[in-house]
Amino acid sequence: MKDALKDVRDAYDFIFIDCPPSLGLLTLNALTCADSILIPMQCEYFAMEGLTQLLRTIHSVRRG
Repeated sequence: MKDALKDVRDAYDFIFIDCPPSLGLLTLNALTCADSILIPMQCEYFAMEGLTQLLRTIHSVRRG
């Protein structure tokens, strides 16, 4: 995915990669090649718990 996007990256100001709400291969590849991340969510307790876990995953991907 990163190699595919590098050819068109300079042609756009923003590139949005819409991912499913799971941590599958597509989502991990998108996290790897993203400069920024936008996370839509509901303001509920369990959504906040899920956000905490997602942020841990994002930090792990960034370190790796």
